[in-house]
Amino acid sequence: MNGYYKWTSTTFHLGPSAAEKLFAVSTKGGWFDSSPPISLHSGPSAKDPVLGKAKGIGKWSTMETTVTVPRGMTPANPDRDTHTTVAMKYTSWKDAHYTFSTRVPPVPGSKEPPQLETFEWRSTSGTEAKEISGGSWSSGYKLVRMTGGPAGEGGARKVRDVGFTSDGREIVAIIVHNSSWSLSKGMRFAFMGTGLTGLFGEEWEITALVTGLQLWILDVLTATASS
Repeated sequence: MNGYYKWTSTTFHLGPSAAEKLFAVSTKGGWFDSSPPISLHSGPSAKDPVLGKAKGIGKWSTMETTVTVPRGMTPANPDRDTHTTVAMKYTSWKDAHYTFSTRVPPVPGSKEPPQLETFEWRSTSGTEAKEISGGSWSSGYKLVRMTGGPAGEGGARKVRDVGFTSDGREIVAIIVHNSSWSLSKGMRFAFMGTGLTGLFGEEWEITALVTGLQLWILDVLTATASS
């Protein structure tokens, strides 16, 4: 999905093209708030029901926020809101780690209960970022599956498997800044690997998208403030 925005609006849109906008994202307080809370809507209007929301995050050594999925938005939460705590920790802004844990459904046909898995957003400018952005260079964040999942060949970029990190962990989603000259298409988001299969459930998909959008917005605001 691409992200389309205007500086004059507190709502931007997600979709495969500017003519096909599937979701609205409203930023209460607007672009010039230092850490605006965001709401992801189930349709192209900010009046559509909220799929997931989170308060704003800021650049601090440790910062926690909560992503809320209102009840009835997924099969997993028909009767209650679900809340996922997300913690950001970094030694430098280039070494940010934005981590959350959520229960994922068992493999179809299995009698095992849902399993708690941990995921971590890491900064990236590697092969996956270039492929998603469609440019020769791009930067953003990759969502890494920290528990479970397939193991890949790690190591340096030139030798490791595409879709895996230097420590051999699977990349399950990615969000990157747009590398084209479009002034309204600000970013691209995609699920990858196991994240594409639906295995983790809709609750995880909403949490992954909302947290990725938070990081992208924080990057945009930081770049704007320093220009």
